[in-house]
Amino acid sequence: MKKFLGFLWALPASILCWLFYILPLIIFKEIKYVGKLDTFVWEFSNPINPSSWYDKLWARWAGWSGPCVVIIHEDMYALPEKLKIIRQHELKHCQDQFKWGIRREFDIGRFYISVQNGRILTV
Repeated sequence: MKKFLGFLWALPASILCWLFYILPLIIFKEIKYVGKLDTFVWEFSNPINPSSWYDKLWARWAGWSGPCVVIIHEDMYALPEKLKIIRQHELKHCQDQFKWGIRREFDIGRFYISVQNGRILTV
């Protein structure tokens, strides 16, 4: 029941994420479905085509998580122990969004950017 309530909490952001990010990437074959990572969390891999525009945006990122979705960089599959750590890390972000919503992720990002610029903003 707790996971279902968390899913409902993240549902508005999930719908936007799937409509404007995940589904277009599936249509353009930039990501591929891997399987279900956890309850209400689906995993995709990137890239299918290493010379694609989307792969170039990833640069050195190993994974990304949005509401109800995790994308793992396919190059990381060469190291299974590292892949396990990346999956756990990205899954934790998804679970945080089920608990706190996406606002917490934006606050963490704003704090990181402000510290990098030498000042701390109040959130």
